[in-house]
Amino acid sequence: LKAIQDFTELGSGYKIAQRDLMIRGAGDILGPEQAGYIDSIGLDMYIKLLNEAVQDKIEHKNSNEEIKANLTLKIDAYIPKEYANDSDKIELYQEILSASSTETLMALKNKTRDIFGKMPEQVELLYTKRNIDLLLAEANITTVKENPHNVEIYLGEPYINIKGIGNILFESLIPYISRLKVSYLNHKFKIVINKTNSMLSDMEGILYGLVNIKKTNKTRVIEWDLI
Repeated sequence: LKAIQDFTELGSGYKIAQRDLMIRGAGDILGPEQAGYIDSIGLDMYIKLLNEAVQDKIEHKNSNEEIKANLTLKIDAYIPKEYANDSDKIELYQEILSASSTETLMALKNKTRDIFGKMPEQVELLYTKRNIDLLLAEANITTVKENPHNVEIYLGEPYINIKGIGNILFESLIPYISRLKVSYLNHKFKIVINKTNSMLSDMEGILYGLVNIKKTNKTRVIEWDLI
């Protein structure tokens, strides 16, 4: 009732619907139920699932499509009510989740800071989490495993086929070497990152390094083909 009272001007129906979404949840994805369970999976994950379901209906995508790795750490990453109102929060969650590259995400982060001011730690973590997901996809990492005290990242065949990958990988990981372990088993490199206060920033740096390794190797292959 308060939401209806607050939004009385022309075109307020959408804002009322957004407020209702925050209060009651969004119901089943593309289903008839009106009581949602959005709190159990988080708004950003719910919107992601909803977008995938809609796109699947529109494009009839192959259900066997390869699933990219996503980081599912239990961290306090969200938009506090003190930072943005309900309507703005939904829009921000959608924009963060729909960012398709690290460059787009960084531009959105700057825009968010310009509009809403200095970001609290929870919002910074939200952007960091999304940036790591984008880097995982760009680096072609398909397996990430979280343990109580560390996170494991497995590097697949594309990295094994890089000439001199052992030395290249070691040089890339030198800044983080005291907080991780690297092993090679069953034709895969495994990077184990310890859970410390700097773990998320370590993961960003490591993944940026892996992306650079892939890009550099791709350039070398093209140059060799031209020769």
